[in-house]
Amino acid sequence: MSQITAYAEDYPEDLYDSEPSAADRAYRFGGFLLGGVVAYGLYGQISAVLAAAGLGVGSRMVTVPSRALLLCLALAGLFSLLFRPKKFNGSVVLIAYFAFWLAFGCRILLVAATRVDVVVETGRFTLEFIATMAIGGVFIPALSIMVNSCWEWAKFIRNLTFGLAIASGLTTILFYGSRFTNFENRMSAGDTTGSVDTVNSIAIGYLGASLVMMCLYFFVCLTKKSIWVTLLAFAFGGMGVFIMVGSASRGPIICASATAFFLLASQARRLDFKKVTMMLVTGFLGVSGVVMLAQATGSTVIDRLMGIGYAIENESEGAARMDLYEMALAEITERPVFGSSLTLRAEDGTDMYPHNLFLESMLATGFVGTIPLSIVLFFAFRSAWLIMLKRPELGWVSLIFVLFFMYQMFGGAIYSSGQFWISTAAVISCGNWVRAHPEKEEEDVLEEPEEEQD
Repeated sequence: MSQITAYAEDYPEDLYDSEPSAADRAYRFGGFLLGGVVAYGLYGQISAVLAAAGLGVGSRMVTVPSRALLLCLALAGLFSLLFRPKKFNGSVVLIAYFAFWLAFGCRILLVAATRVDVVVETGRFTLEFIATMAIGGVFIPALSIMVNSCWEWAKFIRNLTFGLAIASGLTTILFYGSRFTNFENRMSAGDTTGSVDTVNSIAIGYLGASLVMMCLYFFVCLTKKSIWVTLLAFAFGGMGVFIMVGSASRGPIICASATAFFLLASQARRLDFKKVTMMLVTGFLGVSGVVMLAQATGSTVIDRLMGIGYAIENESEGAARMDLYEMALAEITERPVFGSSLTLRAEDGTDMYPHNLFLESMLATGFVGTIPLSIVLFFAFRSAWLIMLKRPELGWVSLIFVLFFMYQMFGGAIYSSGQFWISTAAVISCGNWVRAHPEKEEEDVLEEPEEEQD
């Protein structure tokens, strides 16, 4: 059987006409644009920033063009759907999505009308940055993914996403491998002028966690793999562990563990106890390997993990976020319906975000915005679970979403968390596509189908 015939159920029949119409060409183009927004939004920008920082190029020379490129891809994707309106993925979740961002946008406008001194944390983010990032870097790109149902191009989207993630990992090791055990100003990503002097270990840690999740996807969600694919998966999985441990950040390890548990639960629900056993054994070996790697490299990540309880009890570094949570809850209880402010104001005048998605949403939008946000997340988790059960070959979408959702529970601001919003939109869009194609359950999309014998 030829490749085209083998995948005929995945693609509309008219795509194989000898002279495709303009609408068909736009549909194909829309599929490639969906892959571009997903892949570049998740890992393309961080790869560019890491390379620029390693080469000593100012961050504004890279970040602004990167966001502009992502916005152009997103707008082009929305425009392409005009030529194929049947591929427009309209659902009730869009109403909730618009409702949340309407509430959040109103808060930004209200702050802009009443305050002119908004400076977030290190002084790098102004109110203008928050507004432009929320619209061009988060809202529009995520919207373009959510309404696009061109997941017939799932293999292209996956390979492009994984390729950019691996490229980011290689860039990290190339430029910063020697600094993994001795980060300068570990939590900093730049200065007030925007030039990058140091790298953000948290972002690097989640890049490593992403590579680990991709490795698990290959071994758990796909059943037939060539020896070259297996070796490649081992290689970038090991690279992910090295980056994650070298970053010395606790969050990526905690969130990767939670995501792995989600994958384990899905396999248990599928009654695939062989893979459950394999994951448990792999998990034990993985934890042992992380501990030994941390000791060999001198990474402090294990000490920081073991010291979380002690730090909170003694109100040291680990208690900082608990203080933020208490500050946020105090403000939320005063104005729970509409929210009270975009950020938390510290005693020194610095604005900080609460480091928790729901607390930040309640702080900025109250119940008016948090209820729609909860609806969006309900659809996202429902889609993530459905994908893992019905179409495990698409499971990477679910794993990346869960990973970055967990990240939002400990860090990341709503207006700048492009990876979270893009992964959320991707899992919702992919889930809707799976519901529309329930009959196809293909175990592997890496291998070419074998020729049928007459």
